[in-house]
Amino acid sequence: MGRCGITSLGEAEADARRLAGLVRGEWQTENDLHWRRDVTLAEDASRVHTGSAPRAMASLRSLAIGVLTLFNGMTGPARVCRHVRKGPPREELTVLDIEDCLTDILAIPGALDALVIEDTGGMPVAAGRTAPHLDPQTSAAALSQTFRATLDGLAVASPDGTIRVEDVIVTSDKGHHLLRPVETAVTGPILLYLRLDLERSNLALARHRLRAISDRLISA
Repeated sequence: MGRCGITSLGEAEADARRLAGLVRGEWQTENDLHWRRDVTLAEDASRVHTGSAPRAMASLRSLAIGVLTLFNGMTGPARVCRHVRKGPPREELTVLDIEDCLTDILAIPGALDALVIEDTGGMPVAAGRTAPHLDPQTSAAALSQTFRATLDGLAVASPDGTIRVEDVIVTSDKGHHLLRPVETAVTGPILLYLRLDLERSNLALARHRLRAISDRLISA
């Protein structure tokens, strides 16, 4: 099938060589920038889509492309990504990113909803499989406030006025709700939230899996 194009060049300017150069130039932009963002750095596959997180991730990808290109040439990002993929097994890597964290949480048997929340401001970093009527930003803020209120209440009731919470579990008619705080070197303090189906989930298994995910994040 043939392809058509539209140009603002006049008839005298739109000779075959000029048009061919423009077409090649457009694909050069696609190969140099968009392919590296969308495929090499997997922007099209990103599941981060709430609040200001997508813009922050786009800025980080642009920074990575710029730095890798500066020190490694135009093939820098692809070459580095290939090197990482050929490196140690996943469990030996030092970084578990937020998107992988969310994927692992949703893989827990009986998982219904999941949120990764920036603890300081109560903003959603990533959301997965949330119900259509729920707003991730509102939910994240409310869950963050709930966790802080729980900490404050338990601290008052503790003998020395301080307490360290491993996780918070609330069982309602809508499922088991798990909140787990994580202190990461990369993103700072975050909260992992998971809602489980009452019938299809195993609460002990879910706690174990969520603890393993948080331990991997802490070691990153």
